[in-house]
Amino acid sequence: MLSIVGGHLALDLANTVTADEEFLPDLPAVLAWAQRLEVVTPAEAALVERAPADTFGEVHRLRTLVGETLAGRHLATLTARWAEAIARSELCPVPAGGATLSVGRDPATMIGDRLTVALADLLQNADLSLLRTCPACGFRFLDRSRNRSRRWCSMADCGTNVKVKRLTERRRSTAESRKRR
Repeated sequence: MLSIVGGHLALDLANTVTADEEFLPDLPAVLAWAQRLEVVTPAEAALVERAPADTFGEVHRLRTLVGETLAGRHLATLTARWAEAIARSELCPVPAGGATLSVGRDPATMIGDRLTVALADLLQNADLSLLRTCPACGFRFLDRSRNRSRRWCSMADCGTNVKVKRLTERRRSTAESRKRR
């Protein structure tokens, strides 16, 4: 199962593909991922599935856009998509007063709109000096550890694998040294 380690929805979207694996190979996988990350509810996912739209293609285009915009490219493309998503959004009153922004109300554009707003949020509000790339798998994540020294996307995944490899190499080296004596 795909680890959710980015620390932000837009980074978790970027982490759905590696050089070796595509984690969103079809629309059912996109819908399952979107539900897991609470981009949509199960009821909304059912509506998206029936909507006449290219949700699958849009999610893949947005995933590519994450890397591009983090590199400072295609900001105009994101701006245009963000403006369209906001134009389809609505301010809804909340009981305590004020309002909340309801993004992605149309099933045909729901997931794309919500991911677009998440990407804009990443660029606007996240401290990108905390952005790291896991040397083992290439996943991107925000290092919010106390001393900003997180090395891997997840200690349970890549961190453990790297440490096990090191230990195995150390033991093999020690065993070979003993044989030579």
